[in-house]
Parts: sequence; C-alpha cells; structure tokens
Amino acid sequence: MRRREGVFLIGCTNQVEACDPALLRAGRFENVVRIGPPEPGELEKIFRVRLKGDLVAVDISAVVASAAGMTGADAERVVKEARRVARRENRVLRFDDLRRAVVGDTDISDEQRWRTAVHEAGHAVVDVLRFGADGVVANTTRTDQRLGMSMRTATLAFDGTATAYRFRIEVLLAGRAAEEVLLGEPSDGAREDLAEATRLSCAMLGGLGLAGPSPLTHLGDLRRAEEFLRYADIRAAAGIELAEADRTCHDLLEANRSALIAVARQLFERSSVVGAEIAALLEAAPSKEAPKPATSERGAFLRLVDDPGPSEAP
Repeated sequence: MRRREGVFLIGCTNQVEACDPALLRAGRFENVVRIGPPEPGELEKIFRVRLKGDLVAVDISAVVASAAGMTGADAERVVKEARRVARRENRVLRFDDLRRAVVGDTDISDEQRWRTAVHEAGHAVVDVLRFGADGVVANTTRTDQRLGMSMRTATLAFDGTATAYRFRIEVLLAGRAAEEVLLGEPSDGAREDLAEATRLSCAMLGGLGLAGPSPLTHLGDLRRAEEFLRYADIRAAAGIELAEADRTCHDLLEANRSALIAVARQLFERSSVVGAEIAALLEAAPSKEAPKPATSERGAFLRLVDDPGPSEAP
C-alpha cells in the first residue's frame, strides 16, 4: 500500500452553498461529497448494527418507515433510549421500546394527527405527480421539532428550468393546499414551507433569469434571495408566482382528491407511506384529468420538515 505524506483537511457542513467560494477553490476544499439521508434499506441496516443481538428475529420495517429522515446518529440515540427503558424495568429490549423511542409520546389529539396526515399527504402526492415516486417517503412521526415530514431520499436529475423550479414551489405549498382542500382552512404549520417557497420565487425573479418582468436583472447573492423582497416589483412578482403555484396545487389535489384522502388515511393509521404506494394509489383512484405520476427520469432532491398545528377532525 502506497503511503501519501501530508495533512488532509476534511470539513463538514449542512449547507455548502453558504460557504465562501474561496474555500471551495482548487487546492482547498475542492472535492465536495454530498451525503443525503439514508434510504429505508440503509436505515434498517444502521438500526441492526446499533441493535447488535437484540430483536434479531423481529421485523422492524414498520419502525424504520416511521424513522424516515433520521440519520445514523439519530438511530443510535433511539436505540440507546429504548435500551434505557428496558434496563430500567430490568428486562430484555422489546419491539415496543424501539417503536416508542422513534414515535415518541402520542399525546396529541386525533384531530391534530389527522391534520398532520393531510398536510404531509399533500406534499407527498404533489411530489410524486411532479417528480416521480423514486425515494419519496412521508411519515407522521413526532419529534421535538415536528409532527411529521415528507422528503425524497433519492437525488434525481434537476434541469434548472423555470418549470422545474415552479414544480419545486408547488411541492412546498402542497401541504398547506391539502389542508384547505380537505379541512377547509390551513393551519400555521406551513411557515417553513412558505419561507422556502418565497426564497425560491425571489431567486427565479432576481438572479436565475427564469421569471418576472426583468429576468435579466441580477439583484444579489442568491443565498439571501429573500432580501430581494425589499424591491416592490419583486414583492409583486413573487406574490403572483406563489399565487399561481397555489392555484395549481389546489387543482392537482382536487383532481386527485380520492388518492389524497387514501394517502392521508394511510399516514393516519400506519404513520408512514412511500412513493411507490402513493403512485399505486394515484393510478388506482379515479381522477379528473389529472397528470399521471412523473417518471423517475425527472426529479429533484427535496426535504420538507413541517410542524402542522392542531385543528380539524379526521
């Protein structure tokens, strides 16, 4: 084995785009390796490593589905918490210990759980319709930061067109739209989605050359695109972009209402759903001239973390 002399520097960040470009030049941190969240199969292997000899003959796939979006460190924390409970009661680790460690306390009302299920179903359904089913997962697992989430574990091709960006904005707004479609009014749980949708809209208008009355004008650092809102014309144009995306979301979800309800019910009853299941429900359910789920050739990596508030009943 050949030895290489010298010092290797390795950095880690959750947002490489926020790094000073000088750090990423040749001869510095020039090689960027992106590590996404583990896919369900990978996450199950991580849990098995942490569990070691415990629950060997037990099917833990339901727990893994509820844990979608967790990292290896999260899995380690969950297993430690489950073992702590078993140790305190002087017994072996049980499946329910692991499940409770992932899901947490279920002290929220059925109305709140249903609203969360509807919200996440909206995100997931529109994501599958626009970008395909590959890697899409959604759950209603409660953590300290959220009541549920929808995400894509697979990194798919993104062509950077205005249409692709508008599709991303639609996915972000779809949770709020689903609440309006099925529950009559939205909650405040879409605040992070609205922030990201607004930022993407501002980037399209003020730097990406994809929308607005002056698409060739570059207004500044796209990492802080939301600052473009200080310009009145950007505020007006962003409002138009977001309103149009919201109308499209409502049309998509109304056209696929029965599938949306079926996905929400599965989330309410089982706490998790994956893209293939959503695609099957969309294919099986009657629709009103709605677009078919996209193929896996098109797509974008998108993580959505939501915290829908309480309200309507299931």
